[in-house]
Amino acid sequence: MNLFIIIQARMTSTRLPGKVMLPLGDKPALEIMLERLNKFKKNIIIATTDDGTEKPIVNLCKKLGIKY
Repeated sequence: MNLFIIIQARMTSTRLPGKVMLPLGDKPALEIMLERLNKFKKNIIIATTDDGTEKPIVNLCKKLGIKY
């Protein structure tokens, strides 16, 4: 049985736009979360929008080798 971790991430929050890419120290919040889940890396999928605002999220996923 394969289990997957699906993380919802978008850039268009109304209260805090771009919050998943805001820096926590020297890295974006999403990157820190993904590092903490590193042992499950092959089972992580980032669910994001396709409205054109998701490019920073997609670029991070490509850099880290995470499915989106």
